[in-house]
Amino acid sequence: MDQVRREAAENRDREAEELAQKEIREIKSTASSKLSEGLSHERTQHLKNLRKEVEEREDFVKKYQQMKEEEGRKHREKLAQKLAQADERVNDAGSKCDVVTQMALDKLMDASLQLNEEIVEANAQNAVIEVDVTRRCFDEVDAQKDKDEFLSERRSEELMKQHAAIQKEEEAVSSAERAQRKENATLTLAEIRSDLKEQQKVGMFNLAIQQSADDRKNRGRINAKIMEVKNLLEELDRWFMKISEIVDAEPKIYEKLKANNRIATRGYLGRFSEILSSISTKLSEVEQNLASFELKDVEMDVVIRAIKTKISSFGQVIAYLKLIVGLDGVMIDSEKAKEFARSKIELFHSINKMDLVPENRVVIQTKIQQRQEGTMPNVDVQAIEN
Repeated sequence: MDQVRREAAENRDREAEELAQKEIREIKSTASSKLSEGLSHERTQHLKNLRKEVEEREDFVKKYQQMKEEEGRKHREKLAQKLAQADERVNDAGSKCDVVTQMALDKLMDASLQLNEEIVEANAQNAVIEVDVTRRCFDEVDAQKDKDEFLSERRSEELMKQHAAIQKEEEAVSSAERAQRKENATLTLAEIRSDLKEQQKVGMFNLAIQQSADDRKNRGRINAKIMEVKNLLEELDRWFMKISEIVDAEPKIYEKLKANNRIATRGYLGRFSEILSSISTKLSEVEQNLASFELKDVEMDVVIRAIKTKISSFGQVIAYLKLIVGLDGVMIDSEKAKEFARSKIELFHSINKMDLVPENRVVIQTKIQQRQEGTMPNVDVQAIEN
């Protein structure tokens, strides 16, 4: 409401101001003499309007306060009326609850009195029954006790007799068991001694077979190295043929050889020397194996030393051939060429004469057969023993 009044007052002020401005303009336009009169009249009118606005505002506030007080009074009256009605309802409900509660209490008291009477009567009956049952139980227990004592005495006598008989039987059985255990122990010792002898015999046979197998394996290793040496002869012969084409060439042909051919021959000689070194190394391994394995009936030391000596004899000849082949215009000495060929033939002959070590396969078979024959049970003897 205040906002409405303020807006109305502002509108009136604005209208009054506009009217005043209009009048001022009219006064200015008509005559300057009326300016002061118009201004005075405008101020007077404006003051009247302000006083009127204040009076209207005060009237509005008074009316608003009256309306507010009237609404509060009506609200309090309605609230008091509702409270009075609620009190009446509560009083009515309380009265009804008191009546119902009293009736329930009366019924409960009656039921409690009746229940107490029934309990007293039941307790009296239980006491009578308990006395009667107790008396009967004592009578039955006494009778059963007498009967049990009589039966226990008879059972004890029977048990004593059975115990005496069992002791006699146990003594007889113990004597028989001791005799049987003694006999079984004697037989068991005899069987153990026999089994130990058999196991020892089998162990000796197995050891002999294992030793023979190891011996055969070692011989096989040596034979494998000997075959490696012999297999190197094929490659050695191939390089020898290439070298011989140059070394054994006629002087006229040798003079016409190009430097590349002579250089290649030096390479052939180097490869030939490497193979000889490889053969010598493998022969040394054979010697070491023979020394470590300690093989019986094997004597190869003399043969191996002879082959190594022949390999060493190649050294000077190969060194000479390498030197001459590398020089231009120098012919190879025919004696050196023949010595080279002769050394090769002797080396091949010595290596080819090397015999393989016998692997003694028959020995292993013989040992196995001996084990089978030695461990085979004697059926006739066992039949007699059984």
